[in-house]
Amino acid sequence: METNDRQYSLLLCDDDVNYGSLLADYLRTKGFEVDYALDGEEGWEKFNHSSYDIVVSDVRMPRKNGIELARDIRENDSDIPIVLLSALNDPTDIRKGYAVEIDEYVTKPCPVEILVCKLYAILRRTMKTETNAQTIFETDGMCFEYAHRMLTTGKETVQLSSHDADVLLLLLQANGETVERNRMLKTIWKSDSYYASRSLNVYITRLRSLLRNSPYTIMNVHGKGYKLVRQ
Repeated sequence: METNDRQYSLLLCDDDVNYGSLLADYLRTKGFEVDYALDGEEGWEKFNHSSYDIVVSDVRMPRKNGIELARDIRENDSDIPIVLLSALNDPTDIRKGYAVEIDEYVTKPCPVEILVCKLYAILRRTMKTETNAQTIFETDGMCFEYAHRMLTTGKETVQLSSHDADVLLLLLQANGETVERNRMLKTIWKSDSYYASRSLNVYITRLRSLLRNSPYTIMNVHGKGYKLVRQ
């Protein structure tokens, strides 16, 4: 069984509490930080308030089913991997799932060991794409390694979420110039929707906190966007 020294963040949605809880616990033992939702609506709410490396969702759920959840996620994030699970091998559901650009459709029961292998295979492809844009920024008091999403300020090193890292990369690449808010939304979320805008606010606030021990902070440029400035 493959394991990884990096802890990936995963959103799991399944209305079967027994199956979902057991799967969540197993995934945690295999290197995933799991956020568990009982239905698609709760999963959508969690997605808009946190950042994940991958989403795994059951298809048949109340309030918002897995295909509807995948569609909404894909409208806001064109890159995050999405895996759908279903106890029914329904060709219609499979076609609908791939139509909204999911990455994998897995029929239950699927051995959890195989499911984890599939998740790691998808994440390897995703991470390999990211390393093509590998960038390292080093200044006095701060080091940011984009490919591994590692930020070091003073003696503290933290691993950023994918969106945290993307926002910080845009700010650093701007060399102190303002990055327009709309450009951030279109570049990272591929959307300027209300939910994407709310998510950006969350990441800016979190990055400000993470940069508190560095020489830099994120300044709000009223009516335009943000820029990284020395404190």
